[in-house]
Amino acid sequence: MALALLAAACTDDESRAVEVTTTEYEFAGIPAELPPGPVTFEVRNEGGENHDLVLRKVILERDILEVLELSQVEQGEYLEDAGATPAIPPGETGSLAASLETGTYAYLCLVTTESGRPHAFAGMRGTVEVG
Repeated sequence: MALALLAAACTDDESRAVEVTTTEYEFAGIPAELPPGPVTFEVRNEGGENHDLVLRKVILERDILEVLELSQVEQGEYLEDAGATPAIPPGETGSLAASLETGTYAYLCLVTTESGRPHAFAGMRGTVEVG
């Protein structure tokens, strides 16, 4: 699967674009590191199911799957909302614009399977370091 990270020379005020591809059950194209500032994730769903891209800033370190098992209130102790796409149907695209501060961000898919578990539990998750 060919993926590209658009890394055009940007000033601090310009948004960087990151091209992301989703399939069952993975993200491709999100780099391990990004500089702080505005970024737009352009997400293309090449899978056969709906997918989304949810971005959360990590406040306290803990395994992301353990955090997802917590209530929404308890999750807030570990993760801060940084934005999300809506569910993206197969063959469609969506985007997420965010202003990233220095730190660790978790990205994951919270669309659920027929069993009611988010795709993150099937492998659609990762982290990106900003700084």
